[in-house]
Amino acid sequence: MHILHRKKTSLGFTLLELLVVISIIGILIAISAAAFTTAQQKARNAKRQGDVNSISKSFEQYYAATSSNYAANCSTMASSLPGSSLPTDPKSGAAYPCVSNAVANTYCVCAQLEPSGNTNGNATNGSCAGLGTAGSYYCVVNQQ
Repeated sequence: MHILHRKKTSLGFTLLELLVVISIIGILIAISAAAFTTAQQKARNAKRQGDVNSISKSFEQYYAATSSNYAANCSTMASSLPGSSLPTDPKSGAAYPCVSNAVANTYCVCAQLEPSGNTNGNATNGSCAGLGTAGSYYCVVNQQ
């Protein structure tokens, strides 16, 4: 009698194959999440820099419109320009720190950049003294 040996056919994946595929997918998700978070931070920082530059331009317009005097504070400057409202931080919604000295005819506007542990600049120097704690800042001072 001749016994036929049949080859065993598999109808699915082994547990090891499934674990390998799930591990690879998990690694790809972790890498893409980190890249997405970094891209979001960079986008918010770019918006902050644009906002601070916009506020600076508003101060300069106020300076030109009021016979070479800067506004006493950011609120005065914003309310005096028609249709103008000051931008706010894209993450917190808070107003940007602003110091204006009408006597010295100066101003400084700063935005704290992300990540906050970075030390590319410090808003405690020069005419920006007192604007925030140590960290990474983008500051603009008077042009005149």
